[in-house]
Amino acid sequence: MKRAATMALIIFASWILPHRAQASTASTALRQAVHAGARLFQEAHFGGHLQVPLNAQAAFASALSDQAPAQNTGITCATCHLHGGRTAGRLPDGRQIPSLRNAAAIFPRVAHGRVVTLGHQIRHCVRQGLGGTAPAYGSAALVDLTAYLGALAHGQRIAIGTPPH
Repeated sequence: MKRAATMALIIFASWILPHRAQASTASTALRQAVHAGARLFQEAHFGGHLQVPLNAQAAFASALSDQAPAQNTGITCATCHLHGGRTAGRLPDGRQIPSLRNAAAIFPRVAHGRVVTLGHQIRHCVRQGLGGTAPAYGSAALVDLTAYLGALAHGQRIAIGTPPH
């Protein structure tokens, strides 16, 4: 009986230990992707040329307080999505936009009669909001930004297809 228990333990250990190592490696990779995505969110212009218009900078600066972009600095995701996307944001024209806390929980969704994924939405924002070159599907940049938004949504109720709040 003791020998059978020892064999079972050896078999279990030979199965569980490699899986635990894989889980540790996976969680490290995910943490790195989230960190890289947060950095892209704050700093990347994606080759964009858009800037906060000079006539909107005073109003935009008061809305952003210490986060206001320097004069004629290119726009990043963080320019409009305040506090890393954790709170409601503001476009340079003054319109409010929702926080990104639940963005990963509401995609995919239907917009204009077609299914839009979170990756589609990120690419659209880079092209239209930043005037930049959208990261390619499967690229490290798109994966990292998606991981970052997924981390923001941790604990949010999954509500695929519903509007942001």
